[in-house]
Amino acid sequence: MVGAVTPALEAARSEQLKADSYTPLVNFTLDFYQTKTPLTKKEIEDKKFKKMMEDEYGEKALEKDVRAKIYKNKKAGKGEYEDFARHNIIIAENMRDRARKQIKAQAKQTDDLMLKAIRNSSTPVPGYVGGATPRSLKVF
Repeated sequence: MVGAVTPALEAARSEQLKADSYTPLVNFTLDFYQTKTPLTKKEIEDKKFKKMMEDEYGEKALEKDVRAKIYKNKKAGKGEYEDFARHNIIIAENMRDRARKQIKAQAKQTDDLMLKAIRNSSTPVPGYVGGATPRSLKVF
């Protein structure tokens, strides 16, 4: 019969309901529903000032300025760090080191994904496993 409920199915449903019975994923307290107190005028001004300082003198702003100087030197046919102050050279070298680390990490992640895909593929991938071509593809 279609739609018939067996005792085993009913028992399984009741066990599931008992296991899931009223265990909330998030505990909503009164604090959750209360709105935040509005910021005072001084707090708003401080927030704007911090944002302005970060935009003007933050790490990203300094790196952007150094990149613009490097590009300008390359466009003029000079060396990358020609006519740079010491602090700009330090910033540029720090940027370069960080970029190298990121590229190295991404390359390792890409290699790991490639090897995982090769291991999990159902068809053999010639030229990747062990670096040698399989015997079936060699020309004699």
